[in-house]
Amino acid sequence: MRSRTQGTDPYVCKIFASGRPFRIDELLEVAERLFDRPVPVAHEPVVAGPNADLSVTSQVWTDLASSPFLNIEEGMRAVRSDLRYRLGLN
Repeated sequence: MRSRTQGTDPYVCKIFASGRPFRIDELLEVAERLFDRPVPVAHEPVVAGPNADLSVTSQVWTDLASSPFLNIEEGMRAVRSDLRYRLGLN
């Protein structure tokens, strides 16, 4: 990802989504089951007004269109596996 941003942004967020609606409690349930622990959640009030921009933008990378589609549990399992690998926990 860094090569695509020419190193201008060390933090790149890509949204990989199936287009299937999913509630927050469902995401937390799957994550807690896969990671074997509660997910810490902080509740922050959203302040309405002209400065409350909650929009998300994403540039489509067409080469990702051929990526395999996974359900949410398979995707989270892949993330868990990658995290364990990177942390040397395998």
